[in-house]
Amino acid sequence: MWDETVDEAKTSLRPTNTRDQIRQAPFGKLSVDACDKIRDMKLTAVFEPPKEGGYTCFIEEIPAVICQGETLAEAKVNLLDALKLLLQCQRELVEKPLSPEALHESIGLPDP
Repeated sequence: MWDETVDEAKTSLRPTNTRDQIRQAPFGKLSVDACDKIRDMKLTAVFEPPKEGGYTCFIEEIPAVICQGETLAEAKVNLLDALKLLLQCQRELVEKPLSPEALHESIGLPDP
């Protein structure tokens, strides 16, 4: 189920036409190149079964993405939903007007 869910999430980020096209992703307009980079990004999901049952889960690299589910499958779906919501909220925040002095730079993640 996790692989299918992750594959579905990756598919939703893939461009549908030419590489020059701008795609409307769930969290804002991204270039095809940006979609490719996000699709290829690897994150670490942690699923902890508490004593009372179900699963609590989070993404190690993004502390704000935390959720739970009654089953492992439900927890995995909820975790991807939480990640999408976080990215959507972040995109809405950055679309607010910034000062003229604001800078935008691309950064790369260091290898672990």
